[in-house]
Amino acid sequence: MSACLNQIVFLLSIVLMIIKIAATDVCDICSCFEYEIDTYVISCKSYKNHVLEIDFEEIEWPPNENQSHMKAFFNNFPVNLLPKISGDSNVISINFDDNNIRTIASSPFEHFNNLEEISLANNRIADLTKDFLKSQTNLRLLNLSNNTLSAIDPNIIAHLNELREINLSHNFLTKITADFLEATEHVEVIRLENNKLYVIDNAFDKINYSLRELFLAHNHFTVITSAMFEKLTNLEVIDLSDNKILNIDNEAFTKLTALKLLDLSFNSIKRITIKLPNSLQLLSINNNNLNSWPLLNVPENLTELEIQDNSLDYLFPTDKNVPSLIRLDASTNLLHQLPEAQFINLEFLNLGFNLLKAVPHNINEKAPFLKELILDGNEISDIEFTEATTLVSISLCNLTSLHKINAYALQNLSGKNLTFDQLETCVAVKIAYNENLVEIEPDAFYGVRFCDLDLSYNSLQTIPQNLTNWEMIENGVNLQGNPLLCSCEQEWILEDIMKTLYDNEDHQELLLELRCENPEELKGKRLVQFLKHDDPFCKGTYESEPVLQSGIGRFLPNLLPISEDSSQTGKKIEFHLTPWTPGFIIIVTLCTIILILIIIVGVKWQRDQNLKLARRNRLYYDDY
Repeated sequence: MSACLNQIVFLLSIVLMIIKIAATDVCDICSCFEYEIDTYVISCKSYKNHVLEIDFEEIEWPPNENQSHMKAFFNNFPVNLLPKISGDSNVISINFDDNNIRTIASSPFEHFNNLEEISLANNRIADLTKDFLKSQTNLRLLNLSNNTLSAIDPNIIAHLNELREINLSHNFLTKITADFLEATEHVEVIRLENNKLYVIDNAFDKINYSLRELFLAHNHFTVITSAMFEKLTNLEVIDLSDNKILNIDNEAFTKLTALKLLDLSFNSIKRITIKLPNSLQLLSINNNNLNSWPLLNVPENLTELEIQDNSLDYLFPTDKNVPSLIRLDASTNLLHQLPEAQFINLEFLNLGFNLLKAVPHNINEKAPFLKELILDGNEISDIEFTEATTLVSISLCNLTSLHKINAYALQNLSGKNLTFDQLETCVAVKIAYNENLVEIEPDAFYGVRFCDLDLSYNSLQTIPQNLTNWEMIENGVNLQGNPLLCSCEQEWILEDIMKTLYDNEDHQELLLELRCENPEELKGKRLVQFLKHDDPFCKGTYESEPVLQSGIGRFLPNLLPISEDSSQTGKKIEFHLTPWTPGFIIIVTLCTIILILIIIVGVKWQRDQNLKLARRNRLYYDDY
């Protein structure tokens, strides 16, 4: 009897061991940690040299005495099948991203009662089972992006009344059906970027769609009809960028009275006239082929307009007042002048790479609150502010027609930024990358108080010392990339600019490409290396011609003339030799060589004399 009992106990022990092995606590294999006070994270991730083995049908979830929410991540597993997973009512989020899943078992999440988020992104799922989400009632987010889905059965998601966001981007979907829109009537955000969509069916009537954000970028749309969005009246964001749109109906967006952002950028639109709702705040229609003004109206609440990279030669032809616009980017068009409209609240204006030939007149009259003005890449050959202009910053770069900045060119420019002492205002000016700019006259910046001044990567060899009060520029001076002449006249740069930049750690990056171009012996040398030397340029070999043009004078380039004299001219010649200069070293070297030669000759002569004396003595003693 005792032996039989022992065998039973032994068998039970083995069974318990098998059960324990099969149902190992997931935290013994994966990383588990408390993310928030009431949220527990389980992170299971395989690596190339460390592949985890988990039996998903027999997962033993960790003890959870406090009934905290759990979020589980199972990533980089070499699994082809998503099985029915052993569940836990405390799991609210489950993530199977970045696996190799191709097939999904029937009701894989049946044992989870409170899931709010499911993510199966970056797999190879081509089809979904009809009962894929049958047991879910609390799901709020579904992510199926980066798979191979070509269609979605609306019945799979129709019962998900709590679903608020669905991500189907980077799949092979070709059409949004009315049934799909009805099934997602409670969804607020739908992401469908990078599919093959070319049409959206008309949504059903008498449904109060909750959709607020619709992302359709990188698809195959060519035409936007008036019926496409008219029932989706709660839309606030529509992204149609990077499609193949050629035409848009005039009334395509007029019924979307909640619309705030419309992105039509990077399409093939050449000529359209659309009416927009007054609710619109941001319109992006850049990078198209527009050759005429596309708007029938300017929305009352429009604060930002991106219309760059088109072929427009005028803006706002009929609108005299643009009340709400704060930012306008009209760069890379064919504009010849500032628009005639009154920009009451405009703060940022980019007119770069157009056909302007001068700094626009009456800037502050048309845009009294303008802060930033960009005029890069225009045909401006003469910088001149003819009226008083107040800005925070101005950029005048890549002006290929600019060769010279004349005296008093910026005298009417002032700033809106307060200086550090809060007593004055200053302006940030960038005049850089102008490859043909070779001269700035001494009084060009007369009367301007700079916050920072960027004159980098022009073709300036010299900088006038009295161009501005260099010590008053609080945020640094950028002179990098110019072919500077390191001459005696330019030595002031070391003390007035270089020392200030060097002493401020925040400005030391402005020293990196500040180099000499001439004279030849200093070409490529950084100016910062001369900072602690006394008069390095004025005492250099390149400052004056050698005093003597022949003989040893060719080897004395560091002898600076004090006065001259000669038997022919009656003038006295004196030299001043600067210690440890190249000339000084050459003189010492020559003297040393001459001294060594004298010693060698002397030693040889003395040896010859001793030999002669020895021969005489031998002859004398032989005769004796």
